[in-house]
Amino acid sequence: MATTFQGWKFKQATGGVLDAMDFEDGATLTDGAVAIVTDGGSLSIYEGDADSGLVADGVHVVAPVTNAGDYRWILQRVITNDMPVGSIIGFCPGYFTASNNTGFVAVLPNTVAGVNALFNPLGFYVMDGGLLNLSGSAIFDGAGRRLPNGTTDVYLVGNDTAGEKVGSNTSSHIHQTNDAQPGEGAPAVGLVAGGVPHDHGGTDGPSVTNIQPNSLTIFWLIKAI
Repeated sequence: MATTFQGWKFKQATGGVLDAMDFEDGATLTDGAVAIVTDGGSLSIYEGDADSGLVADGVHVVAPVTNAGDYRWILQRVITNDMPVGSIIGFCPGYFTASNNTGFVAVLPNTVAGVNALFNPLGFYVMDGGLLNLSGSAIFDGAGRRLPNGTTDVYLVGNDTAGEKVGSNTSSHIHQTNDAQPGEGAPAVGLVAGGVPHDHGGTDGPSVTNIQPNSLTIFWLIKAI
């Protein structure tokens, strides 16, 4: 059965001017109204909530300039053709107070849940290895489909095919041989025979030092719909 509702089209979400969504008088808006905002090459869909009362941020939640009361426009979806499903982006929610990447100050959400709340309306999901069944998605439409897991200190590596797990985060490794090379003399005392997994350590035993290169953590997100 069809539902009757107010429908609007605006050129921008905020600004308090004609053709801006927040210009519309809140006293004339009904609960469940739908607004389409065409701005910057994308299509943003909002639904009006008459008793929301949420704090407006100008993007996800927009309040009318006049007679707002508790009425808020709530962002439901952003449609854009700029990035196809499966595209991956990085996100850093703050800034540093020093040039050597120390003194980080988070300004936007800095948790998986918070970043998802920020990006899910845009079609992006944090790559946390979780299950995602998203109707209409070219990749994640169905049961048993997991997001890639980019939260476990992994590096993204280019290849001629995708989806293969390579490498290791441990210091354990294998030498092909323990033979000395020409001009090097005899093998060092304590060398493990070639082909035997082992760790390099000092006098206190195997090394427990993280041997990864210096890294900067971010959130990896994948476009799911």
